[in-house]
Amino acid sequence: IIVRTDTVGVSAALRRSLVARLQSALGERVDHQLVLMATHTHSGPGRLIDKPYWQVIQDYFWPELYVRVVDALEGVVLDAVADLEPARLGFGVAQTTDLHNDRRCANPEEDEPALPVLRVDRLSDGQTKAVAVFHAIHGTLLSMREYALSQDASGGLEAKIAERFDHPVQVMFVQGAAADMAPGSPHFDPPADAAQWNGAFDRAERLGRRAADVVMAMFDDIEMSETGVIHARTERVAIDRDILGYDPMEFRWEHGAVYCGAGYDERCVGEPPNPDLLRGCLPFPTAESAAPKQAPLTIGRIGDYAFVTAPGEFSTALGRRAREGVEASLGLPVLFLGYAQEYTGYNLAHDDWWQGGYESSGAMWGPRQGDHFVDAIIELGRSYAQPRRPLGFPQGDLEPVPGPYDDFEPFPVMPSPVEAGVLTDAPEAAAAGEVVRVTFAGGDPWLGNPLVTLEAQDGDGWVPVTWPDGRRVTSDDYSMVLSLVPDPVYEDDEATARTFQWTVELPTVRPAGGGPDVRGRTLRLTLSGRILVDGADAPADYAISSRAFTVAP
Repeated sequence: IIVRTDTVGVSAALRRSLVARLQSALGERVDHQLVLMATHTHSGPGRLIDKPYWQVIQDYFWPELYVRVVDALEGVVLDAVADLEPARLGFGVAQTTDLHNDRRCANPEEDEPALPVLRVDRLSDGQTKAVAVFHAIHGTLLSMREYALSQDASGGLEAKIAERFDHPVQVMFVQGAAADMAPGSPHFDPPADAAQWNGAFDRAERLGRRAADVVMAMFDDIEMSETGVIHARTERVAIDRDILGYDPMEFRWEHGAVYCGAGYDERCVGEPPNPDLLRGCLPFPTAESAAPKQAPLTIGRIGDYAFVTAPGEFSTALGRRAREGVEASLGLPVLFLGYAQEYTGYNLAHDDWWQGGYESSGAMWGPRQGDHFVDAIIELGRSYAQPRRPLGFPQGDLEPVPGPYDDFEPFPVMPSPVEAGVLTDAPEAAAAGEVVRVTFAGGDPWLGNPLVTLEAQDGDGWVPVTWPDGRRVTSDDYSMVLSLVPDPVYEDDEATARTFQWTVELPTVRPAGGGPDVRGRTLRLTLSGRILVDGADAPADYAISSRAFTVAP
């Protein structure tokens, strides 16, 4: 069971909550089988770690959000189980150097052109049902100043690959060893009448377009099989100051520390290491707030490939060493699944760590952390190849189930002083290359984000505009951007009602090419959601539409 979240990371506690839920629902043990991992988008939700000091890293823990996330994770797994059917599996490897760039000068220039692809076809009709792509791309296209909730680069890959099919295909991006890999910036000549569009969103689409090009170029050559091993095994590796062999005066912080050397510049290849990096660390002060003192590691097989998980952000060099070490034991190609099962910050080789920089400051157990985890992953590979071989690393224990987090006071829904309606309407005519903007009055996002659907005139009626695979074009995909301005603003703690101004932006011609077909069509935007109007007893559903607008050919 591989579950991927659009978050900066995942915790072992969140995974343990999901394991408990699934074991109750399915009536069988799933701890060995479950891989919970993140894309590492920097524009995803936080507030999911119940440790007091971690508010510095991801804001205050919010139990109601935690429960909602676990509910959603359980739901998606149970939906997948209900959708099980016979299938063929196959792997191929695309090649590209355009999707990422080495951002760290402290170690030798790196590039990993391999882009492994897992293809899943239904046995019943031969159609492709799912695709997984494995690569390393840091999710940092959008900055914190943009206040965006976004999949970032990984979403571009998933959307543009899915766009190449004529039927719905579930595409999953699986993150790798991305600690030192920034997103690339592949170039495509834009249409002459392309809209002025958010540069980060455009770059995500260009990344996706390049990925789709190289994936689809080799897709039909993937050899498929109806048989194969699917198996997983999970163990836990312990980590702390003593296990890492530090002298107490060398690494003084019993519960771990972060931001070591944050005030120093990174030293590039050829420059001497910085001996002062351990003098400026920010310690985790108590056992309740400690850095992880163990992490689940999972190894397994999917057909002719093996895979290993890694708990956090691993450098390209460390990821390669782990992968090659396991390949030597198993005699199989190995997929490296980063940001999985637990989050331990950045993991670098010992000598690399002493060069400093942002990545070094993000390690939670100092310069020996990365090598410790990689040694454990390689040892797990040896044990997987020889099941009777005892594990040669200090082991952790099964984590307690967190929570239950059932005693919180639900966050109140803010009423709106106005009914749902159009505040600023679409133009009657839109030039090719124009960005169509419509602002609606909708409900509190705590009732769920509204959904905007693009519709086209069809005789006297309206029909949804669809992608080539038949899915509706909505604000849940990359075709448009939905933003919110509350009035009064959230900082106004005295407000008793707010107007929630939802604005949708739709570029008629995209700089990266592709997107929904809108030229020469008469369209409208329909917003649906829920709203609590001031004075009403309960929230109500609504659906409102913009005026019709015609896009130039």
